[in-house]
Formats: sequence, structure tokens, C-alpha cells
Amino acid sequence: MSHRRNNRPIYGYSVKIFKTTIFFFFGFIYGQQEKSSVEGTILSFENGISDNIKASKGKISLSSLHYADGSNSLRWDFVPGDELQIKAEIGYRPQKIDTIKKILDTSYPHLSKPIGFDFPVFSEKRQNTILKFVFGRDAEEDCSIDLQLGFDGWRRVSTAYDRGHLRGTPKMDMNILRIKNLSNTSGTIYLDHLIFSKQLNPRAVKPDPVIPSISYHPQRRGPAGNRIKNYNYLNKPWFPLVKKVEKSHTNSFKTIHQRLVDIQYEGLHSISKLSGEKLKELSAVHQYFNLKRREGFINGLHPTKGEDRKKLCLFIKNLGILYNQVQDEGQKLVISRYLIDCIEHGINTDVNLNWYHGRGFADGCYLARDVLKEKGLLEKAITFIRRKYDFNKIYDENTVRGVHGGRGTSSDDLYTNSVGMLLCVLLMDETPEKVRDMQHFTSYYSNIMYNYAPGISDTFKPDGSHFHHANAYLIRYGQYTMREVSKMIRFLSHTDFRIYTDAHQRMKDNMLIRRFYRSKKYFPWAFAHNLIRPRDQVSIDELVHLAFAGTPDDKETIDTDIASAYLRIIEGEELSEEALFFKSKGIAPEASPTGHHTLSYYAKGVHRRNDWMAVVGSFSKYIYQSESWHWKRGFVTTNQFLNWGMLEIIHADKKGHPYVNNGWDLDGWDWCRFPGTTAFKAPLQRIKTLPIKNNDDEDEHLRSDQAFVGGLDMDTGDGIFTTTIHGHDKYDLDSFYATKSWFFFDDLIICLGTGIQNDLESYTTETTLFQNSKLHTTNSLVIGNSKESDITKKNEKITSADGTWLFDGFKTGYYLADGQHFYISDGWQESRDAEDKIDTRGAFELGYITHGKSPDNARYEYAIKIDTTPEEMFSFSKKMSSDDQPYVVVRADQKAHIIYHNDKKTAAYVLFQKDYELNHQYLKGSTHPAIITIKESDKNNLKVAISDPDLRFYEGFSADVDLALNRAEVPPYSHYWYNNESIASTIKVFVKGNWKIKNTVKGISKIVQKANNITVLEFRCQHGLTSEVELIADE
Repeated sequence: MSHRRNNRPIYGYSVKIFKTTIFFFFGFIYGQQEKSSVEGTILSFENGISDNIKASKGKISLSSLHYADGSNSLRWDFVPGDELQIKAEIGYRPQKIDTIKKILDTSYPHLSKPIGFDFPVFSEKRQNTILKFVFGRDAEEDCSIDLQLGFDGWRRVSTAYDRGHLRGTPKMDMNILRIKNLSNTSGTIYLDHLIFSKQLNPRAVKPDPVIPSISYHPQRRGPAGNRIKNYNYLNKPWFPLVKKVEKSHTNSFKTIHQRLVDIQYEGLHSISKLSGEKLKELSAVHQYFNLKRREGFINGLHPTKGEDRKKLCLFIKNLGILYNQVQDEGQKLVISRYLIDCIEHGINTDVNLNWYHGRGFADGCYLARDVLKEKGLLEKAITFIRRKYDFNKIYDENTVRGVHGGRGTSSDDLYTNSVGMLLCVLLMDETPEKVRDMQHFTSYYSNIMYNYAPGISDTFKPDGSHFHHANAYLIRYGQYTMREVSKMIRFLSHTDFRIYTDAHQRMKDNMLIRRFYRSKKYFPWAFAHNLIRPRDQVSIDELVHLAFAGTPDDKETIDTDIASAYLRIIEGEELSEEALFFKSKGIAPEASPTGHHTLSYYAKGVHRRNDWMAVVGSFSKYIYQSESWHWKRGFVTTNQFLNWGMLEIIHADKKGHPYVNNGWDLDGWDWCRFPGTTAFKAPLQRIKTLPIKNNDDEDEHLRSDQAFVGGLDMDTGDGIFTTTIHGHDKYDLDSFYATKSWFFFDDLIICLGTGIQNDLESYTTETTLFQNSKLHTTNSLVIGNSKESDITKKNEKITSADGTWLFDGFKTGYYLADGQHFYISDGWQESRDAEDKIDTRGAFELGYITHGKSPDNARYEYAIKIDTTPEEMFSFSKKMSSDDQPYVVVRADQKAHIIYHNDKKTAAYVLFQKDYELNHQYLKGSTHPAIITIKESDKNNLKVAISDPDLRFYEGFSADVDLALNRAEVPPYSHYWYNNESIASTIKVFVKGNWKIKNTVKGISKIVQKANNITVLEFRCQHGLTSEVELIADE
């Protein structure tokens, strides 16, 4: 067990707990126009200009032409060598400890957000001038930052004082701001609502070409890379310019436009005129922003708040839709005026577009393109939107997010920006330049956005996982993103600008895997990530759009694979228009997916048969166990054990069926007893998660130090999954270990656990078999053995003997090897909800194996039969007690888990260490830890499958440690290996006998040697995926 300290340093800081001094600062300006707050000085100009604001050479005056807040601003007409001086208490303070969170015996200081400044600056035109903002004390200059006036409209000079963006060192007694003209130029700027000290979110600071010293937060080096040093705005198109716009180009643009109209804008159906009430609603929003024109400029409420940005951008989109729908000319004129006002105001205030609150702005511009062109605003709008979406990034496919050779993009980017990026092109006049940009768009999205991203970066992975927040995020972000991806592929399909075949195929593969790990419209609870909402349904629009996009090779207008998957999912529901269309084309619902699939990038295994699905989940040194958010973002406290080997069995989703998404009911749920997990029974206060502020991150993402976590997929549809659970130091669980494996064969799951140990003297360690809500069970709990079919023992401790078996209310059977202590209960449980806010109570049937307190090398062995009957379990138990056993556990220790399935003639090996002399049946040994299966078809035919579950983003001991080698909590984007490719491993497998390759089922393999009746197979393993080869005897 590692040594612990009461005052452990947070990763990225070395913070010593001390008696905290609270600073109360009320800033002031020497004049009457200041506002004071607990955050510091806010300088506005509603009451004139103070004597403490002076220009050394130029002129200052009060202006009502432009303003950021109120109705006045400070105008500075500067000349060469000029300097604007503002005497004010700047209010800078270093970060201080806000609170101290205590977890067990460890104290975690929570630092306040850093203090920064926020200065809105307006320029009526682009100026070839550099202004230097200098903060100091009287005549001393302490720190500074430069602003290039290469813009028109408002820009904000805003960042923290002490995060490396300023030259020099800030001081707490700074009392003057000097703005110096460094250029030999004259010009004019306007300043208003200058905030000298406020708490800033340092992770939200973004680079801007006009403020070159500002860069991304160090924690963002993963997703953002070194982007600011690449300056995407310097990129230029490199596709050759077509000589002219061909008819096929024109037709393609028309097709894309019509699809946008039909899908994105729901048809734009004509409206003769709007009601008076609707016109009042539009007028009220326009008045909300207080938009007024004067001397050729527009001003009003600045949309600096997220909700105001959202309101403005959605208003612009809705106006654009109405402009195309309304036929009344008078109303159309009013709508167009509102549109121009709002669009121009958005550009003027530099409203942020490329995220959630900015959606709609580009749509409104596109739908009002003719109005913008008539008013002379089209080119300005296109330039603005392209800058906000960082459009020029599409011209560079070599360096992505600052990473040379990078691929992929943020799920947020795909979801919120894809349509806006497309509209950057469609807004252009129909010229050869527009064709070239559209070609670049298609190329970039095909080669970069819809490609497999390396490491733990967003978004797509070769196993079918969908990444966000440096981990698989298959539910929320996967759902949002895939809907937009499939729409985009549909928009461009069967045109000159269609997504490339290989990219389309990758997205189709991803879609089919998504439907494999979903139970129709439900996701497994093990995929919950941070939201415990097991009954949330998901949208399946993504399947409709991709089906209508046609096949990846562009040969068919409907992808029948995707369409048939959609028809299966909606079986039993009222048929949609799309479903009726598919059926009219002779497309039938697909059969329920069958097989086994390992999500190696998510540490999950999925096994499907007969409309049911079994899902097992874990975590590793690459994949964190769960995401627990700070309370302000929906704090979930109860998912500590969610991925400690949870084995979730989800039954068929059928109308009227009580098993909908397994019938999960959280009232009374015991958060220590997720099915399949090996954990310990303790009060909620002992196991609940508590996110701490860590390098400016306030969410919890705990990784293990175990690399050998993953599975293997046989082409027979069977598979294996394995993991070693190691508790985290943060919760004083570093002594907790459990090595677990699952072997999946049709409806049988063989479960092995070894090396179960910890020093938790106050709590009992348990492996949970099941925890079923009685609200949805239809059968009674039955206990039997090979001699009796019903032993009525409940609510007591039992020792398995004579082939003990259980049958639960969901028709799942459990066979327990002899000599294990287990407990069965059937009654009421009291608990708390997922956020630990309210008491809950519910009736459950519960079964678990107990390993006692502080176990040392404990183990378990049981098997699960799914969708079975008591009679079948009785028969199975009798077989296991005979010479006709369905399977045999050959070995179960910390070196290997090995079983042999007699009916399948398959030997399955989980080798935790290399072993050259294993000598079991056909397998002599392996040069590397691996998961291996050997299936004998007959004496002349073998199938050998292998996987290396270690993703190998980096080698060696866990990188999530502090300087004392205690495992630490590292923010997800801070890992140096964030963008690392999975390193391939080469593994040699020694097979007894002389063999030659008949067929390579999947992966890369070859025979490298034959000698002494041993055939040496060499496999190249990568991404945790399975390689499989079929061998034939070499006579």
C-alpha cells in the first residue's frame, strides 16, 4: 500500500494548506463614472470622463456612437507616439484557496479562478496599428499585452494576468493602465465597460490572430494541440482551380441546397402572412437587443452571455426561415430589416458562432443570402463566418489541431459546426473558387473529420467507439454527432462533392456497430458515463439519413443494410413515412444482430443472441472508470463501481414487455452492487465520488494503472473479456485488486475471478450476481442443485455444494462452483438517488458471493445461462456434476485463466504473462501476454484467434502519478500521450503440429517457422482488435 499524505499536491500545482486570508477588494477609479464590485473595478462612461484618464498627445472624448454597455464610450483619437493613461486600482490578486475538500484523510485545496481583465475595444475600420496595453505601478511597467487593430467592429482583449499570456509579472498594487501606440500611425478606437479584475475561466480563453500572445490552456493541448502556432488563417487552398463551373457542379449545388431545405429547414413551406401575435413576438426579440442605427453603424445589447448569443443566433435562423416562407411583401420587408439588423449586429459585436450557442447564425445568413447581397453585406458575412468557424483549417490536412499527421475532430465540432462549415461554401457566388472550396470541404471531412483519431482524442475509433472528453462517449455525444454526420453524408451524396467511399464506409461501419451495442432504442447502463438514466431512449434518425445517402460506393441510392436495421428497431411501432418507403422498395427488417464485439477503446464487451444482449465493462490506464461532474453541471455521486466488471444482461425490447431496457428501476438501488462487479459493501458516504478542482478541471476522471484490459472476438460469434480492477488512491482503495475474466459461448457466460484482495477491514468484499427490481420481474427466484430442483433458502448465507444453481426473475440462471459462500435476498431495499439528494426505496431480488473482510487471494467461479428455465438449470447442473461437462476450468490464477468448452471444442486462454511452456492441448506457448482461442474443427483444421488488449498508447508504468509515485488524478486533456497512436505488438504463438494457413479470417498473421512438430505463428496486434487465422494440417 502506498504512503499517503494529508496534504497531497494536486497535479500541476504544489499547494500547501495554510490558514486562508480572505481578500475583500473594492476597486475604484478617481472619478464618478466607475462601478465597484467584489471582483474589482468596472470602468464605464455613463457619467463622463474622469480627470484620471488622459492622452499624452491625442484626443479623448465621450461618444454615444458605439458602446458595449449603457449608451456611452470613450473615444481615443491617437497619433504616433501617443499614450492613453487610466489611473485605477487594477485589482489583481493571485489565486487563493476558496475551499478545502476532504476525502477520507486527504485534504484537497480548491483554488479560486484566476483574476483577469476584459476590455472591449471598437475600431470602425481595419488599422495598421499595434497597441500595447501596459499594467503598472505609477511609473513602473509590470506586465503587458499587444493588440493588433487589424479588425473592424468590437473585439475583446481578455485573459488572466498570471497565465503566461502577458509579458512581465503582475503585481497586486498595480494602479495604472497605459495603452501605447507602437506604430507610426494615427487612428481611432472606442473603449467601454473595461473590467480590470474579474474571475475568468482560464480554459475558455482562445487564441485570436489580433492578440498573438494568447494561446490555449495547457490542459487543452490534447484537443487543441499547438493550433495557435500553426495560424490556420494563413492556410491557402491547394486544389487546382477549375477552369469553369461545369453543369454537374451547378446541379450538385442545387441538389445540396434542396436537401438542406427539405431536411435542415423542414421544407420552407409557404405562409401567406404571419399573425399579428407572431409579428409582436418578432418585434419583442428585436427590441430585446435594443438595435439602433446611427451614422451608418448599428449598436445594441452585446450578446456576451451564452443565453443572449443563443437567442440572437436562433432568432436569425428563424427569421431566415420566415423570410423564405412568408409571401406578404410588407411583412417580408419587416423580416428582412430585422435580419439585416441582427446579422450586422452579430458581426459588429464579434459574436461567437462555433459552439452550441452560436448555431443558427450561418443558417440565417444562407437563407437571407439575396438580402445580404442587396445590402452589400454578403462578403462581409462570409468573411466573418469563415473566421469564426476557422474555415481555413480545411486547406491543411497535414497538421490537424496542431498535431502533424493528426486526424479527427471534437464531437462538439462535428455536432455544432458541420452545417455552418458547409454554409461557408454555399454562401459564395457560383465561381471556380466555390467549386474548389467545396472539393476541399469534402476532402477534409473525408480524410480528417470522418477518420479514425489517434489515442484518446475525438472522435471515431477503429473498434466502433465514439470519443469525447478523452474517453468513449457513446450515448449523448455519440448520438448528437452521428445524426449530424449521417445528415452531412446525405446532403452530399450522389453529387460531385460526395464524401469519399472509404470515409462513408467507416461511418457505415460505425453505425452498424452502434446498432449492435444498443438494445433497439436503449443503451446499456454500463455506457451511462455520467448520467444514470437507464430508460432514456435515443434518436434513430441517424439510420434514416445514412440509408438515404446510399451505399458508400455510390452505386445504390438506398443502403439496404442501414434501412433494414432501421426497420428492425421500429418494429411494433407505427410506421414512419421513411419506413413505408423502405418497405415499398422491398426492404425487410434485419434479423436481430448476433455475435460478439469488443469495444477495445472503451473497455467493454458486447455479446448478443436471440434479442438479448450481455454487456461487460471495465476501465484501464487509458480509459477512466466514469466521469463525475462538478455539482454545477449535474453532479453524479453514485457511480464509483459502475465499471468494476459490471455484467449487464439486457432483454428484448418489445411492446408491452416488462423487461424494457432490463426493467431498471433506481428506487432502492444498492450502489455497491452492480451485477458482475467485485467491490465492497459500504455506506454511500464511503463510496460516493467527489470531484476536485485539478489543474483548472473540476470533473473526476480516474484511471487505473492496469493495461491488460479488453477482449477477443471469434468469428463464431463467441468471445472473451478480461480486466484487473485496481482501486484508486484518491479513495484509499489502492489495496483493492480483483482479476476477472468472462468467456462467452452462445447463451453461456463463464465467469472467473482470482487475486481478490484488499485491506478494507471494515467492509465485506462481494461479487454481485444480480440485483433485479421486483417491479418488472415475472418469475419467482428459485434455488436448486444437481440433486434438488428447488431449495427454499432465502435471506441467509449459503455455501454452494452439489452444483448449486439459481434462477432469477428475469429468466437468467446462475451455476456456482462448489465451496463458495453466497447470499440471496428477496425484499425491500432503502437507498439514495443517483445524485444523493433524496431517499429511495424499492423491492429487489439480490444475489452475491461474499469474500469476507480484507480477503487475500480470494476467488470465484460461476456460469450464467441466459433466457433459461429452472428445468434447464437443473439439467445443466447435473451435467456439470458428470463426466459430460459442457466446459472445464483448466486454470484460474494470477498467471492465466483457461477454460475448455467441450461442445465447441474450443480452448480459451487469458494469459496475464508470457509463457513459452504452457503446454495445453494444441497451444505450447506465447511470447507475450495475450488472449488466445484455439478451436478444433477436426484433427486437420484449427482456428487460432488472438488479441493483445493493451492499447499501448504509451509503454511502462501508469503516467497518472505525482512526484512521489502516488497515483494522481490527471485532467483528461493534459496527458502527453493524448494523441499517440496505438503501438502495434508482434506476438509469436507456438502451436503443436505442422500447419499451414488456409485462410486469414481477419488481422495480420504469418507462419515464421516450423520445427520439431511446432508451428510458429506471428501476429501483428493493434488497437486491441482480434486477429484470426484458419489452419490446415501440412502433411
